[in-house]
Amino acid sequence: VAGNEYHFTGWSGDLLSTDNPATLTMDGNKVVQATFEINQYTLTIQTNGNGTVKVNDTDYTDVITVNSGTVMNLQAVAGNEYHFTGWSGDLDGGENPVSITMDGNKIITADFSIIESVPTSSLNVTILYPNPFENELNISHGTEVQRIVITNLAGQKVLDIQPEGLKTISTSELKKGLYLVSIKLVDGRSMTQKIVKK
Repeated sequence: VAGNEYHFTGWSGDLLSTDNPATLTMDGNKVVQATFEINQYTLTIQTNGNGTVKVNDTDYTDVITVNSGTVMNLQAVAGNEYHFTGWSGDLDGGENPVSITMDGNKIITADFSIIESVPTSSLNVTILYPNPFENELNISHGTEVQRIVITNLAGQKVLDIQPEGLKTISTSELKKGLYLVSIKLVDGRSMTQKIVKK
């Protein structure tokens, strides 16, 4: 009888068979060995949108077969003008990077969405400037802004603040590159735009 996450593969010694149960005639002393092997499972990664996935820091290219219990580290990498929105299939949520334990065959999809920029002029109550920016962003009408969330293209939240009248946001710790900023106003309206740190 195989233990958890193992399977029986056959008998050896004085009984050569893969039958289970098996019959043995005792016409002398017998030495019989039962062989068990750990289960193996496959990991299949798919993408929806422009992006790729790294598995254990290596670009995924084909189905991966591993032993049961193996921990796999997944990281979604968004392509140009896209951002990571979450996992689907045999993995839910938006954590990125994320670790999974292989306890069965898994098919996982990384979902990416195109970044849709809303012109700042369409919401004249708030303006983020300059863009491109360096070590700080200025906010006009800060008292009307309830929350500002900045994420990178991998979908990782790098800044989440409630301005409460602030006129500037320190961005010195942000790396150079393209970011997605979501602004929620106190009246319930919201906007999303791209910003670039140079």
